[in-house]
Amino acid sequence: MSGVNDSATWREVVLKIFSKKHSLSLTPQSLAFLVNVAQTYSLNATNLASIADSLALAYLKQDDCSSIVDADVLQKVYLNLQLNYAGGMSTLDGDNDDYINEDEIDPRNYLKIVDSFDIPRYAYAVNNKSFVRHHSQSVAGQPSSLSQLWLDRYNIIKQIILRNEFFSPPSTINSHSHDRDNYMKITSTKNLLGRHGHRFMLFGMLSQTTDGRHALQDPDGVVVLDLTEAVPGEGLFTEGSFVLVDGVYQLDTDEPVFKVYGIGHPPSEKRASSQSVHGHVDFLGLGSISLKDQKLYQRIEKSLDHVGFIVLSDVWLNELSTQTSLKRLFEGYNSAFNEFRPLMFVLCGNFTSQPITTSREIKEYEESWNKLADIICEYPLLAQHSTFVLVPGPNDPWSSGTTSTLPRKRVPLAFTRAFEARVSRAFFTSNPVRIRYFSQEIVVCRDDAMSRILRNNVKVKEEDGEEGDVDVKLKKYLVQTIIDQAHLSPFSINTRPVLWEYDHTLRLYPIPTALILADKYDRYELKYEGCRVFNPGSFSFGMLGSDSSNSKPRLWSVYRPWNQEVEYSELPGEEYAHAFAACVTDPLKFSPPSFLSQRITSSGHVDAMHNLPVELLYKLLEYASELSRTCRHLNMLSKELCLVSIAGPKSPTVQSFNLDGKGLYERVENDEFEKYLAALASDKQLARTVEQLRYRDLDTPNGKMLQHCTALPNLRCLVIQSTNLEWAGEMGEMRRLQTLHIKSIVAAEHVPLSSILEKCPSLCTLSIDMVFYKHYTQDYLAQLENVPVNGHAISTVVLRHKLCVAVYTPQKIAQSVDGSDVRGLKRLTDRAHVVATLAKVYGWSSDEHVVERELASSTHRKPAPQPSQDAHHQHARQRTWGVRECADTEWRSGGDIPGAAVHAGGWWCSGVEKTSSQKQTQEYSQHGKHTALDDYTFVWPDRSGRMGLALGIGSMFNHNRYPNVSYSIDTHALTISFKTIKHIHVGDELCISYGPESKLWWRSKDDVDEDVEDEVKDMTELEMLQCNYGS
Repeated sequence: MSGVNDSATWREVVLKIFSKKHSLSLTPQSLAFLVNVAQTYSLNATNLASIADSLALAYLKQDDCSSIVDADVLQKVYLNLQLNYAGGMSTLDGDNDDYINEDEIDPRNYLKIVDSFDIPRYAYAVNNKSFVRHHSQSVAGQPSSLSQLWLDRYNIIKQIILRNEFFSPPSTINSHSHDRDNYMKITSTKNLLGRHGHRFMLFGMLSQTTDGRHALQDPDGVVVLDLTEAVPGEGLFTEGSFVLVDGVYQLDTDEPVFKVYGIGHPPSEKRASSQSVHGHVDFLGLGSISLKDQKLYQRIEKSLDHVGFIVLSDVWLNELSTQTSLKRLFEGYNSAFNEFRPLMFVLCGNFTSQPITTSREIKEYEESWNKLADIICEYPLLAQHSTFVLVPGPNDPWSSGTTSTLPRKRVPLAFTRAFEARVSRAFFTSNPVRIRYFSQEIVVCRDDAMSRILRNNVKVKEEDGEEGDVDVKLKKYLVQTIIDQAHLSPFSINTRPVLWEYDHTLRLYPIPTALILADKYDRYELKYEGCRVFNPGSFSFGMLGSDSSNSKPRLWSVYRPWNQEVEYSELPGEEYAHAFAACVTDPLKFSPPSFLSQRITSSGHVDAMHNLPVELLYKLLEYASELSRTCRHLNMLSKELCLVSIAGPKSPTVQSFNLDGKGLYERVENDEFEKYLAALASDKQLARTVEQLRYRDLDTPNGKMLQHCTALPNLRCLVIQSTNLEWAGEMGEMRRLQTLHIKSIVAAEHVPLSSILEKCPSLCTLSIDMVFYKHYTQDYLAQLENVPVNGHAISTVVLRHKLCVAVYTPQKIAQSVDGSDVRGLKRLTDRAHVVATLAKVYGWSSDEHVVERELASSTHRKPAPQPSQDAHHQHARQRTWGVRECADTEWRSGGDIPGAAVHAGGWWCSGVEKTSSQKQTQEYSQHGKHTALDDYTFVWPDRSGRMGLALGIGSMFNHNRYPNVSYSIDTHALTISFKTIKHIHVGDELCISYGPESKLWWRSKDDVDEDVEDEVKDMTELEMLQCNYGS
């Protein structure tokens, strides 16, 4: 049987392997999954049996396996085996540990969204020091659930404290008794009785007595605290948080009091340390990850450096301005999808600007989701390949602005049913929600935590000499408090209600890889104990402040899983948007708003770069020459900004660098840009954001430019416009550079290819665009083909000028002594491969005709003949400008008449008709009647020469043996009609142009104008004629 093409046969093979060989029972869902795998890959019986056997063996090794094969567990096993293959770990020796086959990995399969109400409940058992699962839980809870809630929080934090090095007694027998007696010890409140004046360290929950005094509570009792002399550690303290206090127990007052001298949060524990102890516990209900799988996952995460998560908060869908901004945001990510893949959009509430209280507002709320679906469906790349996670906020149904409980359920299905039917990869989740991406765990919580924690902060004595930015400290302290408390809601039940039996869903143990605290407070990001914590900012009303104008930007953040970094992004506010729209609709009448002009004129170049919205500046850049007529400052700034682009979806793509030189190529002083680039490279934080860079260095080579480029660690694409690259040998290492475009150079010999490959080990694409026709010699081509590329990432080298292009790729050129292949650069000859490569390098459509049209568009159209010149001599000159003769090619014979080969520089599709028109003017009357075909004018000869005329004009398209066009002559109307009978391609040999008899070329070789003859002889290679029949 050559292939399995029947589902019954597939089922039989699978059941035979699982049931008879491994004694496993398949559920209908498991069997359907395996049949779907076989159908997807068109497996034959032998391959299907082998794969089924591997899956069964891997399944039996799982901790949560049983004799009845669960579909979810089986799918996890399948994905892990797929990862092992893609990651090069299919062998036990792991020789291929550095190899990652990204084509085999679909990151969407490893993106898991976990609703809070689906997370299993685990409680920490003190006796056996492990987590025990509780299978029964309800939203209402039991009376004992409240006390168990606090006990679980207490036990989890205490076991972290006891593993801390400052609280763990030395374990070795030879340790000095002094060391064993001086580690920190935690005392229970019940052990304070009768021990007046002794100093202790206590651990418990900060609470309040009935008469309003602060107290510390642990499982054994309560003690009143005196915080008047307490020196706080870093963080913010609220009722309901667990703290360590150091002080003296006093009995000489009306009632026992613990005099506190120091108070602080308990120490936290890094994720890796927690996983080493409790890594076998499946906290998310997705299955635990083994150490081997975790290492593989981490390697794959780093290889997917083009993937990111887009996080927005306060997306007010009921406002038209927000819908418009979302369109602009999605359009940007959709257009840049090939360079940056937005794997997931996390949209956090509030999804309405005000609480829903009336039936009209309920209807509008439902309609706003339909409008969001309309917007997403306008961008099919995002709708099909991106995942949309929607997290409710405080104003979303059904809290109506009141303090809702955590966790809270998803937005009700009654509002979102139509949305989910149209957007297949949409997940309406609880708040908070957890996301697993390979080895990473990301927690998303929409809560105004900063304002709540400041309102409920316990006032303690401030430490002397405390200085610094209060706003920065508050952000740091908020993050420290939440992480150290290992809980998203370190408050009392009265302050922040929670569902008692779902309190475990708010835990931050183990510490997640990333924590998204979506808050209406100013955005921030920092790393604490290995956890990347950030607030994405508000998308609907910008950052808080006294200014409530419409000029505030719309903020969001981008999380990059491969390096766990966060990038800030923003859209211009409404006033910027009006300027943007005016610039697009009529750039000549564009008048910048007053605040924009004042900001530019009053600030330096670098300050202006930071202060102005990037998107608006790119649009100003596009209209640089037009803007110079209205605003000199804007024009100057836009010309400087054309040299550098900041990373992110708003950046120009590589294609935008290949533009015609009008406004963009105006002269910019090199020393000014060198200072700007130096300032950019010296700022380490800003330097990391630069992924694409372009600069011009036409006349005065400056090695400092490339030296500054080496200080940009994430530089991926570099575009250099320079007439001379002899100084390129001074360039330092740019290890992440993947694309290098060199433009406007005089000759390719100036490009030190070997040196560039050595300094840029990740370089995949190198294009060299030359200014003049004399671009490279045969010696250089031979040298290029001898460059060894073994072990290098280079995949494409393009040599291009206005009329010719050559594409080189790594190919086998020899075999070494040890039998391995020696790879070098060889020129591509397959037309389809060349077309596809050029389309990829220059961002053109992959359609062959589009590529040829783009190549042809770079040449200049020939000027029309001047009436004052002799018609015959003029036409000879005119047509000769369109012909390039190879220096070592003999004049070819067209019958008995010598001629030169002519090649097409443009394309003309099959079936197109072209008819000449009469042109009878007094200037040409002395030469007879004339016919005009585009920019060329032809003299009608006598009857005997009419066939020569047809062949002469037809020489634009017809080879003497293989005709490209059919033609007909109308002697009465003095016109000739042509119709293409096949496609005319760039580079096709069209004809052998006829000489003396046709009188359409030169009468003899000696009759050619000297200037034209010099131009012809100066060519080093046969090149292409630019036909005037471009599409």
